[in-house]
Amino acid sequence: ANALQVTQSPVAGATAAIGASTITITVTDAAGNSSTCSATLTVVDTTAPSITTCAADQTASAGANCQALVPDFTAGVSSSDNCGVTSVTQVPAAGSSVGLGATSVVITVADAAGNTTTCTAQFTVNDTTAPAIATCAANQTLEAAANCASVIPDLTGGVVATDNCSSSLTITQSPLAGAVASFGANAVTITVTDAAGNSSTCSATITVVDTTAPSIDTCASSQTLVADANCSALVPDLTSSVLTSDACVVTVTQSPAAGASLTTGATVVTITATDASGNSSTCSATLTVVDTTA
Repeated sequence: ANALQVTQSPVAGATAAIGASTITITVTDAAGNSSTCSATLTVVDTTAPSITTCAADQTASAGANCQALVPDFTAGVSSSDNCGVTSVTQVPAAGSSVGLGATSVVITVADAAGNTTTCTAQFTVNDTTAPAIATCAANQTLEAAANCASVIPDLTGGVVATDNCSSSLTITQSPLAGAVASFGANAVTITVTDAAGNSSTCSATITVVDTTAPSIDTCASSQTLVADANCSALVPDLTSSVLTSDACVVTVTQSPAAGASLTTGATVVTITATDASGNSSTCSATLTVVDTTA
């Protein structure tokens, strides 16, 4: 029998590109006569891309509507593929709006054959914006009560504030309502806090004043004095017998002053009770100097 030679083109070991390649097979006899047939060799890509480095996690501050725009995570992805990477996409897409908290961003790397590999990065939206105080509590003036002081009222109800994320805000004050407000100006700090702990402050002044004159509950008694050898007598201290009441400290004075000299007859002594704010009340006692010396 004659020996036949069978060959192929491309030869075995040659590189076949992806897709369909026609292999021509030739059968030749000793006389050089040949016949051919063909076979198809199809190279397919079933290997998914490899992600060397996924995108890093990112954070952002919420805007006025308590949302933030998703950034482009695809630029931070390093990948490779045996046939070449054709696309890197993400869901949610860059530019999408998301609310507070963590959102998973799924990144997909694809090749031309449709093989895909995914990785995930976190996009976290935080509320870093403090509430805006549109109206602070109004200053108030209070009348002094016992111990020349008053009581700090609840000022939180007079505060108007808004926030980009929180519909319910916590409003506090220091000193607290019910605390003692001393005489003069008292600063009250008001704090508005949102759910994320961001806060803004404003202040109001509580001024305690005393506009009420002291009350003289008991005036000094009138007295009769005996003239001395010079036909005169000294004015005694009448202030110690005067009883007063007032929210603040009261000073009692008299005119004429104790120790002044009086001649015979009746003299009216005016007694004045004055508090720390200058409010005053008066009463009077009569000193009568008589001559009993023969």
